[in-house]
Amino acid sequence: MNTLEKDMVKVDLGCGLAKSPGFIGVDRAPMPGVDVVADLNKRLPFEDDSVDLIVASHSLEHVADITATMKELYRICKHGAQICIIAPYFEQKLNVANPYHIVPFNEHTARFFTSSRTAGTDSAQYWHPHAVSWGLAESDNSHLGVDFRLAGLEFFYFPEFLGLSEENKLFARRHMWDVCDQMVCQLVVWKKSDASDEAVREEIETMSFFEPAFINERRKKDATLIAQQGTRAPVMQQIKSALGELLQPDAAMVSRVDDLHRACVAIEDSRSKVRAEMDGRLAQMHSAIAGNTIEIADLKVAAAEVGHARRLADSEMSRMRAELEQLAMQVTATRDSLDRQQAEYRRQQNELAAARRALDCQRHENGHLTASLKEQARAVEHASATVSMQSVLLHQAWADAISWSNEALLYKRRRVVRLTNWFRGGDNLAPNLPPAFSGLLGAISAGARVVLGDDLRGRPFNAYSLRPGIGNPRTLEIGVHVAVKNLADSIGVEIVTGGDRIVFHQTISLDHSWDHGPVRFSLEGLALSSQEPIELRLFSPAASSPIFPIEVRRGRGSRKRSILCRWS
Repeated sequence: MNTLEKDMVKVDLGCGLAKSPGFIGVDRAPMPGVDVVADLNKRLPFEDDSVDLIVASHSLEHVADITATMKELYRICKHGAQICIIAPYFEQKLNVANPYHIVPFNEHTARFFTSSRTAGTDSAQYWHPHAVSWGLAESDNSHLGVDFRLAGLEFFYFPEFLGLSEENKLFARRHMWDVCDQMVCQLVVWKKSDASDEAVREEIETMSFFEPAFINERRKKDATLIAQQGTRAPVMQQIKSALGELLQPDAAMVSRVDDLHRACVAIEDSRSKVRAEMDGRLAQMHSAIAGNTIEIADLKVAAAEVGHARRLADSEMSRMRAELEQLAMQVTATRDSLDRQQAEYRRQQNELAAARRALDCQRHENGHLTASLKEQARAVEHASATVSMQSVLLHQAWADAISWSNEALLYKRRRVVRLTNWFRGGDNLAPNLPPAFSGLLGAISAGARVVLGDDLRGRPFNAYSLRPGIGNPRTLEIGVHVAVKNLADSIGVEIVTGGDRIVFHQTISLDHSWDHGPVRFSLEGLALSSQEPIELRLFSPAASSPIFPIEVRRGRGSRKRSILCRWS
């Protein structure tokens, strides 16, 4: 391989497990030999004008939109780049039955990706009475913005058709199914608009084109089959010779043939006489026809005039019939409209009577409502006094809860209590949590303790290092304990990946709609791998009530803590 070939960017599109040597393997699924995982229905991960050679073996028939895919190949290819397409020939029953084959490939497919009138193959290969010139890219009155010049077509045939001449192969391919099983299409990417078709053809003729190794192997296999079919020729000749000997005539047969010959001569003489008589009669008929030519011409003129008058009458009759139909539709529409108006009038009369009755009832009820409103006003005054008293009591309860929370926090931080909890294994809050936390508790290991973390008030955040455990989670549930409920406090979450990059930030209000269970955050659109290390931050610095994260500690002597949470 020379230096120029080493510098070429060669791509095997949809390589699967059989990537061509020296090529960049591209496929939609990761497997041995695949260098780039990419969807052929989407943008390919290559720069504009960066690729020199593309081979697509049995891959392009699977794409959802062949025009979009060809535009993408045109984008990434350099001017003059080669594209070698190997695809199943469409007109075979197995290919049509295959639900995974979407794009049909035959001798006409490449015509829709260029406007050039000429192609690098014999025009008999693609001749069609309604499309004589090659390029059909503008047949839909649209501009694809691509130009793939055809350098060559090659077809591979079923064994039964290998021994035919090229002319008979072409005839069979046009008129029969299951003649070809696959084809090769060599294209050249052309991005210069100032060259004539002749100049392009001359430049393409100087190129050498890449072919996968299995194409040459297929040619050798077909040649072997043709040779095997040729060895049968001597045997067939012997059979024909033997058949000729069996058909040799005997003397009786020769005599019978002579009799038949004499009879044929007699019949031919009789035919000559009949022919002469018929020629005479035909001459008489020609004379009679010539005499009637003027009369026939006059009749033709009269017939034309009658036909014209009939067409005028038919046209006038059609116009009058259309007018009558339109008038009939207008009468029907007017009658329907009148019926609807009468029905609407009756409905409005009924509604008016009902409204009058309702108005009388409403006037009667207004007297009762006035008395009822006065009674309710007195009840509201009494309720206002009660609410004022309850507000005072609620404020006192909130102050007491804050005091108790602070005392519990101070107690928790005392060293003697910490040492005592350490020696006796510490308290475990798991049995005391409401049933709403059962889903989160089911994910912790045996022997782990559930405890309260540090109060989030007055702190920037509490940080926890962990891994999601599942790829691309959509929700995150976190356990927290709020000392005083329904104060409309809020709690927030940040997810930080490597390099202190914050990839998620959300705050949720803990108002009356919160059921005091796990706080649920939606991660829709966030991409995280299952084992990606992250830092989870909880924050609520401006909360009115103490907010404690519920933490999990793995063992009695472990100082490592994590948040009680669940990814899904």
